[in-house]
Amino acid sequence: MAMALSCCWLSACKNNAPAPVIYESYSRLKTGNYWIYQVFEVDSAGNGSPTAEYDSCYISKDTMIRGNTYYFLTSQNGGAGGYTCERWLRDSLSYLVDDKGRKWFSSEPQPGPFAAFPLQEPPSPDTLAWIEEGMEEGYATTAVPAGLFLTLNCRRTITIRQAGSTAQQVRYAHRRYALHLGIVSETMPFLPESTHFREKRLVRYGIQ
Repeated sequence: MAMALSCCWLSACKNNAPAPVIYESYSRLKTGNYWIYQVFEVDSAGNGSPTAEYDSCYISKDTMIRGNTYYFLTSQNGGAGGYTCERWLRDSLSYLVDDKGRKWFSSEPQPGPFAAFPLQEPPSPDTLAWIEEGMEEGYATTAVPAGLFLTLNCRRTITIRQAGSTAQQVRYAHRRYALHLGIVSETMPFLPESTHFREKRLVRYGIQ
């Protein structure tokens, strides 16, 4: 009888155990997956004009690093193709992280930036520039040539200040991710002093 009660208790504990949390993928990291983007010129008012330039991004290979599988995201334009291009990446719970432990995205609400660092090459030796990256709250609808997508936005904030001055300039860059798809639009690297920027927008993709 005691053994039967014990078995029932163990069975009840097992049945009442919380289900493991499953985090949905916003990166679609798998060798062979690809994304093709059209480049747009965006002026200071936010108006985008399509160009004849395209960029192909794809997962070229994978490898084991410290017991975890990482995938290499490469671009036709190399590192200029985007901030996450030419990096080893993996999904880690709700985060997208690289092989150095740097976070690039989170599908969960964040109280503040998850990355902060100085700009390596400021516009001039007398310029101080600081970068922060974090998630904006809530979803937004993003229109690109491939269609309309509900996206989460990782925003890069670039704060520029001249040495000895309290006046500062703030610029923003965006990476917008769609569930089960990856990046649908991204501000491409630009000079902080520029009044315009380039943005790549998804045209088509092939994912498994």
